Amino acid sequence: MSSNGYAKARLERQRKEQLRLQQLRQRARGLLSSCESTIRAVNEPAIQQLVAKDLLQIRTALTQVSQRIESAPEQANRDLKKTQKHLNSVIAKAETTVKKWSKQQAQAKATLEAVQQTLQAEKQSANKGGQETLVKAEKQITQAASLYRQGQYEEMTSLCKQAGSLIEKAGQESFDESVRKEVVKGLLTTLTSMGFAVEPPRLQAKDNTAGVVTLSGRMPSGKKAKFEVNLDGRMNFDFDGYEGRACGKDLEKINHTLQEQFAVKLSGSQITWKNPDKIAKGARNMPSSGRSRTGC
Repeated sequence: MSSNGYAKARLERQRKEQLRLQQLRQRARGLLSSCESTIRAVNEPAIQQLVAKDLLQIRTALTQVSQRIESAPEQANRDLKKTQKHLNSVIAKAETTVKKWSKQQAQAKATLEAVQQTLQAEKQSANKGGQETLVKAEKQITQAASLYRQGQYEEMTSLCKQAGSLIEKAGQESFDESVRKEVVKGLLTTLTSMGFAVEPPRLQAKDNTAGVVTLSGRMPSGKKAKFEVNLDGRMNFDFDGYEGRACGKDLEKINHTLQEQFAVKLSGSQITWKNPDKIAKGARNMPSSGRSRTGC
């Protein structure tokens, strides 16, 4: 090949290389522009907060690589592709986190609203003891609402569960008190029908609990009957002034009347006799497997 041919070939190679480099520079500028557009498109506050630190580093890297596009377009392209991949990964991760937050927020809101509604419903039927428990639940719900506004959804959910347990407890307390009222009402009616002069029921407070309702009756003959009804369903009672098996017969009558008219049945597990020092030698079986511990 002549020297003229070599010169032409060299010029052609130079022209192709210049064209290749020019294409690389254009590609690099396109990657740079794409990265900058992606950054500008991040406009959701939650995502901006999550990626702020990473975007600062990425912007610095883009500024540095933009200065090398003319002099080292190949390396600039490699760096830009790497930066673009990192940028997309950072944003995708932030978007996933925000979606998770949104789901947690929705679940937390539903949980909070549910326990608030349950509280309001229970307030309508709770008795005094239940209302006191509901006050504690309401304080926890107020604190849970504050945690919700702060975005502390896990802590909020935990408090709502605790409040829910208190509301359930208040409901049980109110239910138990209603049942106890029926038992006391039945006893009052039954003793009166048997000829006892019955004193009005009295509620005796006991160790910050619902206490004990006491009901006492006396017959002209001197016979006495005293009942103590606990909120848990247990009943203590004591008969005095009886002879032989008379108290057993009266207890059977009381048990029968309560069961027939008020659907209340005295069982052995519910009954506790007072004054165990009066145990009689011939103690007999009492209603529903209860056992006499007094002198009758």
